[in-house]
Parts: sequence; structure tokens; C-alpha cells
Amino acid sequence: MIAPSQVLLPVLSRDTFGSFTAYGTALACYGAGGLVSSVTMMAWRPRRPGVVAMCAMASYALVPLGLLYAPSVWILFCCYLVAGFGVETYALCWDVAMYREVPDHLIGRITSLAWLSTFGLMPFGQALTGPLTDLAGDGAVLLAAAGLVLVIPPCLLLVAGMPHLRGTRTPRTTSGPPPA
Repeated sequence: MIAPSQVLLPVLSRDTFGSFTAYGTALACYGAGGLVSSVTMMAWRPRRPGVVAMCAMASYALVPLGLLYAPSVWILFCCYLVAGFGVETYALCWDVAMYREVPDHLIGRITSLAWLSTFGLMPFGQALTGPLTDLAGDGAVLLAAAGLVLVIPPCLLLVAGMPHLRGTRTPRTTSGPPPA
């Protein structure tokens, strides 16, 4: 869902807005949104972090839609700012829940699997973007990416425990001796 925007941003930046300046500035806006989210999430503990995380992740749909329909480069920058905020909010909620819910002896394996599935598969999406855009066009690929990111995260809220990002096991304790 993210790979098409990564691959097409520099091309569309040049073709739509006339330079690669929009490319670098859009990425800076994305980072700034993530920074604002990091500061916000230090102070805010949502009651339903799963709902916040999945809705925040769905905000990434603004990026492919902005690449397609932004009437000005400033609208595109706003899309990237909001998406950076949303993706970082999702990541922070997810990481906190993972460290809270996964037993200590499994956290390394689960974290590795999560990172592998997130970033290890990204090159495949990036490699498929070129042939898919040749086959269906930039618009179809970006609309499909936006559609998937609008549908999949909210559907995950149907999984038991997802709205609160809580499992059924007893949460870990960080201090004190084990029970006798």
C-alpha cells in the first residue's frame, strides 16, 4: 500500500509539479508529521489505542490520493504531513502494545517478524509498482493503494482484542519476584 507512493512520488513530482523539489519537501512534511505525532503520543494515552492506530494508518490514503488529485503542491504537502502523523501514531500504538502483550522470551522473535513483514516485503511492492503502472497506469495503481489502506486497517478492528490492542493473556509485570 505504501510502495506505489514511494516509487511514483519522484516521477509525479517532476511531471506534475515541474521539479524534484516537491519530492524532497513532501518527504520532509511526512517526517514532520511523524515528529508531531511522537510528541503528541508522549502525552496522550488513548482509551482504545487499536481504534486510534487503525484510523491513523488509514490516513495514509491521503498520499496516493494527493499524488493523483492535489490541485497544488501545498495540498500535496498537507497530505504528506497528515499521513506522517497517522503512520507514526499507528506505529507507536502498535509498538507499545507489542511490548506490553508479548512475553519477554518471545519479544525478539516477534519484533523481528514484525519488522521483516513491514520492511522486508517493501522491495517486492516497489518492484511490482513499475510493471503494474505500465499495465494499468499510475492512476489505477494509486487508487488501488488508497482503497486498500482505507479498507484493510478498519477491517482489522473486527479481530478480537484489536480495538484495545490487548490479548487474552495476563499483562507482563516489570518488577517484583515471580509468584510462588
